[in-house]
Amino acid sequence: KSIFQYEKMRQQQENAGATLPAKHVVKIPQVHYLDINYRTHNGILAAAAGIVDLLEHFFGNTIDSMPREKGFFEGNRPILL
Repeated sequence: KSIFQYEKMRQQQENAGATLPAKHVVKIPQVHYLDINYRTHNGILAAAAGIVDLLEHFFGNTIDSMPREKGFFEGNRPILL
């Protein structure tokens, strides 16, 4: 998940581009979401996704909603103390 809101930035750039001459308009590349995590297993990703779900619930207007990451390896959820 991202605290920075890329979609809002894209909309602002598109709106600003409508008022600028063509030589000053910057093309914004398409954003690709990487949803497979090769560094960590599914148990840790599931625990992290639970925390992100809480952040989305309480602060939904301040972060972009993205698809959940999937791990390349299976594993148990960590025990949080």
